[in-house]
Amino acid sequence: EAGGVAPGRTVMVGDSLHDMAAGRAAGMAIVAVLTGIAGHDDLAPAADVVLPDISGLGAWIDARRAV
Repeated sequence: EAGGVAPGRTVMVGDSLHDMAAGRAAGMAIVAVLTGIAGHDDLAPAADVVLPDISGLGAWIDARRAV
């Protein structure tokens, strides 16, 4: 709980399978963005959601809070 925030209340945003693995290992929610060389089909199995870019992150977080 670095910084006083539990990993389950944090989000890892990345564009590679290495990013997805690191976030998952830390117990974080995983958001993949298609800004790197990995494609949707590569990232989707390792992520909670795949977004075209970071601009959709706020709406995704808001939707999770509503659940």
